[in-house]
Amino acid sequence: MACPTITLSGIDQAVWECIRQRASSSGISIPPGDSGTINTPEAEVEYAWDAAGESLAVTVVRKPAWIACELIESRVRQAAAGCGAR
Repeated sequence: MACPTITLSGIDQAVWECIRQRASSSGISIPPGDSGTINTPEAEVEYAWDAAGESLAVTVVRKPAWIACELIESRVRQAAAGCGAR
């Protein structure tokens, strides 16, 4: 079950590196590069960072049925805001 794409703004290089570091600290490995797919046994997430536009698009392609898309979006936005995203 996919969720709507989450688009974050204010994602400059420093914020992007902070997000990557926070994800890594949480046990989520973001592959190198500005876009890609994160796969776990429970979920699949696609992401694309636009350096020039300072935005990050995150799409949850597959997730556990018991987690609402709204909860995922809230947590993604909180984590990004903790790094300085708007």
